[in-house]
Amino acid sequence: MVTSTLTPDRTQMRQVLADLAAKATATLPAESAGRIAKAVKMVLAGDVELLTDGTATVGSTTDPLKTYSVNGTCPCHDFTMAPAEWCSHRIARALAIRLGRSLAALPAPLPEVPAVPLPEAPASVNVHLTISGRQVQLTLRDTDETRLLARLTTILAQYIHLRPSRTGRPQRTSAPRIRCRCR
Repeated sequence: MVTSTLTPDRTQMRQVLADLAAKATATLPAESAGRIAKAVKMVLAGDVELLTDGTATVGSTTDPLKTYSVNGTCPCHDFTMAPAEWCSHRIARALAIRLGRSLAALPAPLPEVPAVPLPEAPASVNVHLTISGRQVQLTLRDTDETRLLARLTTILAQYIHLRPSRTGRPQRTSAPRIRCRCR
């Protein structure tokens, strides 16, 4: 079984990006489908850096040391050959801009609240009893050991019964098993 390592934010980002890619596929010429797929890969890889002046630095998909400064144009070789000059770098910039806007418009996710373990009682005891013919485990907890033992004595007095034996003398039923953990 494979578990997902994607955070809810990352999963949401990927869904928004998939929606944007579908819109781009519906809007741009059919010949742009391969370029859109490459642009999505660039955005997912983090190879699109949006700059404050409106341009973007987009990494090349073929040369790891090459980047392109993209705005309305792109210096790559594919720019002039691409339908309506929508090369993969220009599409990646457009997707990154729209992705940023879409994610900013979404409500912020609620922070996860870590579960706080309850403090353990300084004194506790477990007793197995038979009550109305049913085997029951009773757990008593307290902050004071003396008070806990007094409560246990009261409980045991209520539920330990005498039963007649074969010899005619009364015998106690089997004593409850007691596990005591005091700190």
